Amino acid sequence: MPDTHAILSKNIRLNRSDVKALREATYDGSSPTVRLLRFSYHSGGDFTSPEGTIETPTCTLDDVWREHDPFDLIKVDVKGAEVKVLEGLSQISKYLVIEVRPRTWPYIKR
Repeated sequence: MPDTHAILSKNIRLNRSDVKALREATYDGSSPTVRLLRFSYHSGGDFTSPEGTIETPTCTLDDVWREHDPFDLIKVDVKGAEVKVLEGLSQISKYLVIEVRPRTWPYIKR
């Protein structure tokens, strides 16, 4: 989401952080883009949908790993698309922060 990315980027600058904010969606690699739908009542409820009005490029977590060097922490907060994100990850990071759902449990165990 462009506005969320702008807020994150501003916070990174203000805090002089070495965090890299990328303008792309991590996914499983099955599509070069994904459509995002803005939840009308709360931005924390935005989600992927074919009816989405915001189209963004995708990459896999493995792509991010290769391009930006290995990292210790992966935080996934994607409103139900966790499996699609985890399917693009073959590397192992030290920490994984993710909502545990019945369909994500096999990936977390692995």
